[in-house]
Amino acid sequence: DRLLKAAVKAQACGSPAMAKIFTPVKCKGVGSRVIASAWGQHASFTALAVAREGGTVSFFQEEGDLIEARTVSKYPTSEVVTIAWCPSKPVLAIAWADGTLSIWTDASGTGSTNDDREVHWGKAVTVLQWSPDGSRLMSGDSSGRVSVWKVDPTGRLSTVCTHQRSGAITHCVYKTAKAKSAAASLASNFSVADQPPFYFANDGGAICIADDMGHCNDMVSLGMPLAAMLFYKDKERLVVLTRALVLAQYKVEPSGKMTQVMKVKLSVAGGSEAGVSGCAWLTDGHLATVSAEAIVRVWDLANEDNYVLQLNDETSNALLNERAISIAFHPAKKMLAVGTSGGKIALWTLQAARVPGAPVDDASWRMQPPLTALDGPIRALHWSPSTHLLAAASAEAVAVCAQSTLARLVSGEWALVQLTAFAFVLEHVTSGASAQLATSMRTRGADLWGSRVLLWNGNNAEVHEISTPAGGGVPTMELTSRFHAPSLTLALHKDSVYMISDGRLNVSSLKGVVRSTMPFLEAEGPPLLIHINRSILAAMTGKGVLRVWDISRNEPKQHTAGRVFDSPGAGAVTSIRTNGFGSAVSILTQPPADLPGGVKRGAPPAGGLAVSGALASGERAPVLYVYQLDSDTFDAYDFGLHGALPVEHAWDATDAKLLGVLTEQSGGGPLATD
Repeated sequence: DRLLKAAVKAQACGSPAMAKIFTPVKCKGVGSRVIASAWGQHASFTALAVAREGGTVSFFQEEGDLIEARTVSKYPTSEVVTIAWCPSKPVLAIAWADGTLSIWTDASGTGSTNDDREVHWGKAVTVLQWSPDGSRLMSGDSSGRVSVWKVDPTGRLSTVCTHQRSGAITHCVYKTAKAKSAAASLASNFSVADQPPFYFANDGGAICIADDMGHCNDMVSLGMPLAAMLFYKDKERLVVLTRALVLAQYKVEPSGKMTQVMKVKLSVAGGSEAGVSGCAWLTDGHLATVSAEAIVRVWDLANEDNYVLQLNDETSNALLNERAISIAFHPAKKMLAVGTSGGKIALWTLQAARVPGAPVDDASWRMQPPLTALDGPIRALHWSPSTHLLAAASAEAVAVCAQSTLARLVSGEWALVQLTAFAFVLEHVTSGASAQLATSMRTRGADLWGSRVLLWNGNNAEVHEISTPAGGGVPTMELTSRFHAPSLTLALHKDSVYMISDGRLNVSSLKGVVRSTMPFLEAEGPPLLIHINRSILAAMTGKGVLRVWDISRNEPKQHTAGRVFDSPGAGAVTSIRTNGFGSAVSILTQPPADLPGGVKRGAPPAGGLAVSGALASGERAPVLYVYQLDSDTFDAYDFGLHGALPVEHAWDATDAKLLGVLTEQSGGGPLATD
């Protein structure tokens, strides 16, 4: 009971609640019919590209603002057919109806375009596909010509080889290669033999396999156009879905012969006239499809089984009469998004198995509250490489949906509760007086210090202050400053704003003017995570080094000179919380990159043993760690022994040894406090 009270009292340390919401913002200045949209894949340029009717490609920031200096158009004018981002460079391929292939790159920081008007000239470029490592680009046109290109860092194109078949090219997918060493990846920029082969199909359902050496073999002809073609990496199989609703798997034998290993006719409301409007890989060979029905069909290809996810569950009618028409899955978040005919987005999260090795089925997915993103049918959904952005496109508009955690904070005599991305309520904890705070900024984070509120969205920050009339009366909120803040990691302390930007921890005034920078050694890595409790500041670097200061005076006093978080078996750090006395810091992590038995989870995050919120996978480890500064030791508590996962942690405001931990069931259940 004392710990339950501590979880409430400890909000004084500034620990938010774990309620998460998606908030849509329409992109400004779209203006004409949307042809295609896609997120930039490289960290240096992550804008949303939108191809529009009239022959333009525009770029939008996550707040929906148009980047005017980057708009692409061509002369003579032609319509855009499709676009595709390179997975490893800030490079966008643009296919035009007149046969032009354009490469737009932001390598110079201002944006530039290079065109090829020869290879496909006069024939619409219908398909674009980058190789997995981004060193090759495949293009196909309406006459059956397929070309493979190299693209240098400046965006200049050079042809590697071409293939010619009949019919219009409609689909292409690379046969996923095994991970290569850095040296091999570098060599692939020069060696055609090092690239994996790829499959392509025409509008008659004829499938070929080709490579960069000029080889091209006809594999199979289905006699009907395809709705989708994917490569099933785990089984090394080609998966095709036809417009006539036939789902088939093919395995390529060492001899080069393609053998059919599975074929099934899908049963869909409306039959083949309705067709499949979207599909996405989920996990472990699970392929999800949508077909303008009130369900999502999931095909377990590994076990030759299937199940469905209902748009309307037993507890809600929020999606009544809606039909699923688009789909996208984020593997790191394990979140499935489905766009509907009425402009809504349905969301599911994949829960951890309650029993190790248990198969994934409909009970493994927990439906989240849906959101309304646009006025018309959502024809396409795209997840950003970041874990918090989802783009939704209709025929006339595009919306960027950003996920944020609703804040719940207490500082001194004031409590702050976030209602939406734009609305907050402040309440005096003793008198009960309250004030409403409204902002036009879609808020991604908040902090509270006394009667002062700091809000930010990753690009700008605002400071609001509570004004109480003399002699009492209703308190009001006043916006006192707004400044540029290119960061999602900020904290408020007295009249200073602490912000991580460009690998530095800057200390700024309430107007954003940098006063000083907290010191870090190059060997420690850049700061990624910070937390302030009272006048104690804790920071964790990208190389897993923890530092703690007392910032109550003008000159910060160091409590620890830099302690490497080296607890055995720990994954990358995602969250730190210091108590208000500078004697202990609690730590949450992701699961380790390598599990017992040699099972791989994937490479650890670049830079070391901590990740920022944008890079965190969303997975949680069951162990909570506490660093004791006096003894210079790490303690650990495994909530997994009780079937729980820690999701938030907060220190008591008066007891230096009392820590509240919010948990959820490890298989995905209601939140509980331990």
